[in-house]
Amino acid sequence: MLRALLLLMVVWPVLHVVAQERVEPRRSGQMWLEGGVVGGAPGVLEGWLVKDQAKRFRFAGEVGYRTGDELARGRQVILEGQLRYKLHRLVDVAAEQRYAARMRERDRHRFGLFAQVGDRVGRFDLGYRLSYQHTFGSEGLRRHTVRNRIDVGYDIRGFRFDPELMVEIFSALGREGRRHDATRFRLGTTWRPAKAHAVGIAVVHDREHGRRRPDRRWILSLSYTLDLRKL
Repeated sequence: MLRALLLLMVVWPVLHVVAQERVEPRRSGQMWLEGGVVGGAPGVLEGWLVKDQAKRFRFAGEVGYRTGDELARGRQVILEGQLRYKLHRLVDVAAEQRYAARMRERDRHRFGLFAQVGDRVGRFDLGYRLSYQHTFGSEGLRRHTVRNRIDVGYDIRGFRFDPELMVEIFSALGREGRRHDATRFRLGTTWRPAKAHAVGIAVVHDREHGRRRPDRRWILSLSYTLDLRKL
């Protein structure tokens, strides 16, 4: 039953995209480079909380670089900090703050909250995340966004590059109500050469909706994460 429900949740966004009105989109390619670090509870929290509670917290930091439509031209540099709390064995909640230094546009600040649930079912790793994001900027910007994300991974026996699929729906909140703004598809894998190190590679496809000339972006994403707790 759970697998059937997950299949329906993954197929629905695809059918929704196909049903959109056909318009002439802008097509582009980009590259995303990301480096991150994950650690335990910050020292200031350990001083305020009992030991068992402090273990439920973890922090994460990330720096990223994204190219423009031409891979040799820089578009933005991203700095992000996140504080996460394990509410339950299967449930995490978090707050995050992002600063984007944009090369040819105004810099942008974004604050977000999210909750995610995940578990392993057989050889499948299943996850769902609900996010709210507020972008600080001018009135013309899409300032309030809700994101629904589904993650599916499969553990191939004896293989180190297990496939990971993500489908995410972006909904803009405004005076006209909630409106489907974009869909993101991601297919990739994570390689772990050592216990504390993870290298990710993925192909991402972004599709905007409800615009006169929506963007259709193909993105190569490369990432590295160091988990300080496993050193």
